[in-house]
Amino acid sequence: MRAFAFALLFVAGCSNGPQRPTGFGYDDMGCKLSCDKCPPQSLCVGAPYVPACLQQCQSTPDCDSGLCAVIGNTLAGSPRVCFGSLMLCEPTTCSNTLQCADAMTQAKPLPTSGGVCGWQMIHCDNGCDSATGSCK
Repeated sequence: MRAFAFALLFVAGCSNGPQRPTGFGYDDMGCKLSCDKCPPQSLCVGAPYVPACLQQCQSTPDCDSGLCAVIGNTLAGSPRVCFGSLMLCEPTTCSNTLQCADAMTQAKPLPTSGGVCGWQMIHCDNGCDSATGSCK
């Protein structure tokens, strides 16, 4: 399935492939930047993913389904959302490392096999060790 999605992205990016939308609200790869409208207590995650409204959270127990995560390459100041799955609109790379989000929260990189760049937020009962990024 992933190979098919990549092939579809590759073909869509070729000059003789389907025309991608351009203009306001789309990035240079033709991916929509944001959602049309999200319900209260949710946030939009857009390009490089197909835009989706995701529930806000502080830790996984706050989520009706999925994991509480920060999506993207920047941890500091980024919102936490309940993440189950996202679909890529364009290729992305990720090199996130294990670290502490705060004194009581471990930020564990999401598996790269899932195609989503980000961190799972894990509450540490005894605090997070800033030297290792692991729960104490």
